[in-house]
Amino acid sequence: MKKQYSTIAALAYAVLVGLSFLITKLVVPFASPTLILAHRFTIAFIEYRFFLLIIKQSLQLTRKK
Repeated sequence: MKKQYSTIAALAYAVLVGLSFLITKLVVPFASPTLILAHRFTIAFIEYRFFLLIIKQSLQLTRKK
């Protein structure tokens, strides 16, 4: 069963990297690299927060002293 999970995870990763490359290639003529990078990080943060919401964990952003 674990082998099946690893295969699905590898396939999902390959799809995400491929789509990221394709979308970035299509958007470059219309937006600056800084804007593209800002959108990629914003979308990644929103997806991460959604994932944490699903598994019911909190994101702790505290400064260590």
